[in-house]
Amino acid sequence: MLVGLAVLRYAGLRVAHGTPAVIKGPTISLAPSVLPWYAGLSVGRMLAAYALSLLFTLIYFLAHWPLSCWIHQPGFDLSRQLFANSLCTSPSLPASRLFALMISV
Repeated sequence: MLVGLAVLRYAGLRVAHGTPAVIKGPTISLAPSVLPWYAGLSVGRMLAAYALSLLFTLIYFLAHWPLSCWIHQPGFDLSRQLFANSLCTSPSLPASRLFALMISV
């Protein structure tokens, strides 16, 4: 393990050896006419992150949905339980428990 860490450290130092002291980035303009463009880029990044998060959540849920049919613990979100039960072949949430969850929210 120590040899592996030493190899990684050596590789990192070799890669970092030829880097310049100052890396010149793009020039950022603070002109009022450019600020809406920057705001649009920020909103676009947020939307892309949200879309990737939603995609991951749906893929993960669909990969594990049989397990979600059996998870019914107090304090779970009611809509999640109802959606999970609609995918199950037999409903596992009795009406009395459903009523108790509805009034506890």
